[in-house]
Amino acid sequence: MSRAWIRHGLLSTAVLLGAAGAVGSLGTGDLPGNGDSWSLAVLFICFALLGWFIVGRRSELPIGWLYLAGGTVGAAAFLASWWSFESLLRDPGSLPGGPVAAWLAVWLSPLSWPLVLVAPLVLFPTGRVRTRRWFWFMTVTGATIGILVVVAAALSIPVAARHAAELIDGPGHAATGGAGFAIGLSAIARLVALVATLIALVGLVVARHRARGEDRQPYTTAMLGAAVVVAMIVVSALVPVVSGQR
Repeated sequence: MSRAWIRHGLLSTAVLLGAAGAVGSLGTGDLPGNGDSWSLAVLFICFALLGWFIVGRRSELPIGWLYLAGGTVGAAAFLASWWSFESLLRDPGSLPGGPVAAWLAVWLSPLSWPLVLVAPLVLFPTGRVRTRRWFWFMTVTGATIGILVVVAAALSIPVAARHAAELIDGPGHAATGGAGFAIGLSAIARLVALVATLIALVGLVVARHRARGEDRQPYTTAMLGAAVVVAMIVVSALVPVVSGQR
């Protein structure tokens, strides 16, 4: 399969999955924490679209492929989250595959952020790590998130087979035992990704400071984009708290 087909296929998959999740989320907006999060699906589609453009211009850069992969994974995780909520809690049995969707949602959600934020910031702008220290930073971050995700996926398999609704991290649904541990590991993985993103963003600021003249412009653009994404994540996390949702 050629790179062009892979490029178009990843974008099409991200758009289809993200659009399905966004439409479903808007349709069930009465669920706290669900209807107001449809913008995440749009964000992942935008990441995939950005990767599609980058690969089209410079296919040798891994940054474009990272955006495509991360956008697709993020859209899939979002759809799985909404699908499991709809199938298992809001209208039980209305959609098939609720337990599988709940299992996917647990371990897929942390994987997109290292792909669309941490790795591109570390590899910017040449597609290679700037120093050996950044290589080890990215390796340790990826390994940590990978281990957490694998353990969370393994722990949630028997829960999905027995009582998949426990895997849904929603208001009024307290998970216990293996389900609670799996959800907790997934949350830790997301936290690791967020902290790593902030560290990588600081590294980009330092790299910009060391650059000279017009070489600074690409760093400035990347910093603004990353800052907007991080701000969106923080605001999305604060909205339920400010509005009084559990």
